[in-house]
Amino acid sequence: MLMRIMELAIAADGGNFPLNESLDSPIGRLFGERYRISRFVAGGGMGRVFQAIDTRLAGKIVAIKLLSLQLLSNPQLATRLRQWFEQEAQLSAILGKHSRIIQVTDYGVDAGQPYLVMEYLEGRSLKQLIESEGVLALERVLNLAVQMCEGLQFAHSLQTRVGGRQLSGVIHRDIKPSNIFVIDEGRLGETVKILDFGVAKVVGDVQETLHTQSGFVGTPQYASPELLRGEALDCRSDIYSLGVILYQMLTARLPFSPQTNSFGGWYHAHNHLPPIDLGAFSPEVPEAFARTVMACLAKERDERPATMAEVSDRLQAAMTTPTLFAPTSPAEDWRQVILSEQPIALPATVPSEPDTPKKPTAGRRHLAWRMILLAALAALVVLLLQAALSHRPIGLFQSVHHQGDACWARAIVSSIPRALLRVSSYSTSGTESATSPAPA
Repeated sequence: MLMRIMELAIAADGGNFPLNESLDSPIGRLFGERYRISRFVAGGGMGRVFQAIDTRLAGKIVAIKLLSLQLLSNPQLATRLRQWFEQEAQLSAILGKHSRIIQVTDYGVDAGQPYLVMEYLEGRSLKQLIESEGVLALERVLNLAVQMCEGLQFAHSLQTRVGGRQLSGVIHRDIKPSNIFVIDEGRLGETVKILDFGVAKVVGDVQETLHTQSGFVGTPQYASPELLRGEALDCRSDIYSLGVILYQMLTARLPFSPQTNSFGGWYHAHNHLPPIDLGAFSPEVPEAFARTVMACLAKERDERPATMAEVSDRLQAAMTTPTLFAPTSPAEDWRQVILSEQPIALPATVPSEPDTPKKPTAGRRHLAWRMILLAALAALVVLLLQAALSHRPIGLFQSVHHQGDACWARAIVSSIPRALLRVSSYSTSGTESATSPAPA
């Protein structure tokens, strides 16, 4: 038996429209001479969703959404509501081309009742998933987040013309767990479908938004600060809402604790209260992953990631980078975990420096020159001795007369020991000074 599809394209959780399908029940009614309503599925403030049978396609099961008859009874809103419903049908038909967004297959008006036909999904909403399982595993959060980013990036970057209007991107405006449908496909894993572009804002040459009497359409718990203030929006408003969902998947709670669960309470929380530190509830989340989630929750839109593609890239990069987690409190000093399973490779040995010829030191160079001088002086002494003994002056001593040669020779010979002693003393002291360390 097909599982129950959760709320599709409802503007706010817990609306005022009664969920009892016995009131103005369309069960058994044929819409567009094709779709026969079989049972009630879900409902909210602006419409109800039913399971139906496509009588033209061999009894194919579809989902059909009907706009609230109570809203249509208000003549001031009826015309604008029909325009809004038609816009949702056109937008959903275009956006449904992406595999992460629910497909809209037909649209029409039957006896004054607008209806929207969509694919029937088997599974459960992310809201149901969190309520039943609590905190989701980190890898599961990443898988679902990447798929949500893919679908919303497609919507934000959409460029097309519809009914003479140029569309330059579609902002969802109501991203929340009940508008994220999760389909379990067994071995293929879980698949995400984004629902409810009914309050989407078209960015282009014509911008139309359905407003309630309070001037706000959406869900305050997941709304961006600028959406709550009624300011102009861009894709970073959806990024903020996605940040709230990511935080909730990781902690099973919302990132803010307003004083009251009212529009005013959530307005104050989103605009003025800092989000509760993610590490206080989920310290095992990688630091870079947590920083990305908290960046999505920045009050100022310029401080958030610029696109859904950037959010996806940063989350995936955080899961592939080894991270050492600091404890969030002294009692959790033991929480030092590296999630990456890839070891950090270190070299087995430290490479040594290549052998290079050592340059001679200054002391060694001085010693070599002194030894050369000593050898030259010794050779000169030998020549002088030979000349003195033979009584023949040579070379440099040509000017010396033969008379007194013996006296001259004896003077030279007697001076040699003193000269050698001085040179030897100088050489020894110079060597010691060149080789001994300098005084401290």
